[in-house]
Amino acid sequence: MQKKPNLVLAFPSLLTQLKNLSAEENDHIIDTLIKQLKDDVQSLLNAKKVNILEYQKFEEFNTSINNYGLNDFSQLSSYSPANKELICERIKETINQFEPRLSNVKVTIIEAEDEDKVFEEIFTLNFRITAMLYSEPEAINIQFDSRLNPVQQKFSVQDLYND
Repeated sequence: MQKKPNLVLAFPSLLTQLKNLSAEENDHIIDTLIKQLKDDVQSLLNAKKVNILEYQKFEEFNTSINNYGLNDFSQLSSYSPANKELICERIKETINQFEPRLSNVKVTIIEAEDEDKVFEEIFTLNFRITAMLYSEPEAINIQFDSRLNPVQQKFSVQDLYND
């Protein structure tokens, strides 16, 4: 009885496959990457830091996974311009620290454009997060709109291009 040879399926390398993508396939991959990034940023912003004061004196603690997420903002007035700026700065610092795929991160408040929304704005904060996503062959400009419900301490993030 003759032994059958083992079949080895040969596929092009991943790099070759990526180089040979059509524009439509490439756009789909980029859209998927941006959606995953949006979900990761939302998870990061919804994670709460562990505030253990005796460990914060150690430099390693500040860059460890124990420091992942944002501080609790429930004690801050979301109506105060100074607090809004503080929250923007904390969001920026957190993204810079824990999302290495992004650079040139900027976080700004989105103000209500009409008087009907001013009351709603007192109870929610709207932010625009802009950044550069490292990718090949060139970096991609990213814009996310984010909303913080100060009572629930929950962020929602939307991709301005795909959502």
